[in-house]
Amino acid sequence: MRLLISFVLVCTNCFGQNIRMMGIGAQVFEPTGVNVQLYNGFFSINNSMYATYGVWELVLAVENATGVIGAKKYAGGNWKKGGVRVDLNYLHPILTIKSPFVLQTYLGAGLQTGTRKYQLAGRDESNFSTGANFMVRVEWVARGFDIGPGNWFLSFYSDIKYHKDFSESFDYVSPVLGARMRRGK
Repeated sequence: MRLLISFVLVCTNCFGQNIRMMGIGAQVFEPTGVNVQLYNGFFSINNSMYATYGVWELVLAVENATGVIGAKKYAGGNWKKGGVRVDLNYLHPILTIKSPFVLQTYLGAGLQTGTRKYQLAGRDESNFSTGANFMVRVEWVARGFDIGPGNWFLSFYSDIKYHKDFSESFDYVSPVLGARMRRGK
């Protein structure tokens, strides 16, 4: 609940700074779920140019749903699939290449919190944990199209993400793949 309140406050602050656009999509691997973005940028529907000046991202997801990370130890037991996680990340663009499409790279950091499931001495356990995320993202933004009152862009992204839990000696490196629809003005 605190993270949701924090996201609302951050969003309110972002809108005060002219961050006017949003995107929504899905991602797989770690974690697997829904991805919502708030950002500022400029669009040109004719040649699909696009740029952002920083992205706030909220991810609501299930932990290790695909099993891509494999067997890991957690709290003296074995990490299991199914914990519910919330990520709040900020990504800053470091390189933008404009052509018939746009290719952008980002560096990002954020927090991840929620339940983490594990098995200890044959019993299923769960606890609440919080940790830090650090990521590098490459995003491909396809040509835009008109729907209703604004322009929409389809984007695909790939991350390499490092997560470090604050309370346990638990960390991992994972790929993240996703797709999203972004709305412009």
